[in-house]
Amino acid sequence: MNTVFNEKLVLTTFHLCNSDYTQFLYDINWYVFQCMGSLEEVAMPQNGINHPGITALAEAFQHNTNLRILNLNDNTFTVTGAKSMAKVFFL
Repeated sequence: MNTVFNEKLVLTTFHLCNSDYTQFLYDINWYVFQCMGSLEEVAMPQNGINHPGITALAEAFQHNTNLRILNLNDNTFTVTGAKSMAKVFFL
């Protein structure tokens, strides 16, 4: 896939936990992050992201090989989300 954007940083500060649009936002983030391919830093702390969202982000991050800083603190990974993220960065 060709890189559509040349963004290096994505920072979100909104809380998704109780939103009816949570899955829609995950889908949009997944698509945008996948298309970017140029991300070096992503900061999404305290967004109420649970393991399906973490897994979707992990899949998208596979296309951002320059990603060096990832801040997802205070989100709910669970074992499932953690394994998905680990596959991208450590395996």
